[in-house]
Amino acid sequence: MQKKLSRIIIIAVLLVTVIIVFMFKNQASNQKKATGNVLAIVEGQRITKKDLQTEYETLSSNYKDMFKNDK
Repeated sequence: MQKKLSRIIIIAVLLVTVIIVFMFKNQASNQKKATGNVLAIVEGQRITKKDLQTEYETLSSNYKDMFKNDK
């Protein structure tokens, strides 16, 4: 009886582990990847280097000083 219960527990743990691995793998493969001129994709919207530069130029000098070493 004890051996049967141990086998069931081991099989259940392995099954749950396999399901979790496949769920995370599937989720990671569904994410879009930034390619080419695109720096990032945020909520489905592509952000290009030109977009970033345009937004950076609109910042005040105080904020520009905060990010000047990040380029």
